[in-house]
Amino acid sequence: MYDNIERELKLLINEKVYNELLHSYDFHNPITQTNTYFDTENQDVKKQRGAVRIRTIQDKKIFTLKIRKDEYTHYEFEKEISAENINEIEDPEILNWFNQYQIPKNLHPTASFTTLRNVYAFENGELCLDKTYYKNHTDYEIE
Repeated sequence: MYDNIERELKLLINEKVYNELLHSYDFHNPITQTNTYFDTENQDVKKQRGAVRIRTIQDKKIFTLKIRKDEYTHYEFEKEISAENINEIEDPEILNWFNQYQIPKNLHPTASFTTLRNVYAFENGELCLDKTYYKNHTDYEIE
């Protein structure tokens, strides 16, 4: 089974700080990604402190299941998919993750937004500088 433990810290910042950081590091090739999150009507995934997402970058779709381990750590399971609809996923490994973490199959979109992500890679991790466009506002975040 594919396991990836993710440790991340996120901090909302304002546009001024975003622009200062953007020009303080050697960011290359920003990526535009659209994230769509899914849950049940009863928020069964959220109740497990988890998340189910499909991230689209150009024509590539990446399924992600995150399950919270502690305040800063998640178990993260990712796999590239071809399905357009989350309920059409038939990949045995992903279905096994659903079974293992009791994720129901009747998921529907709960949120969708687009992020311009700048990444600065260093020896032990990455610094991500995000500008996220929601329906009515824009957020700036460092991760």
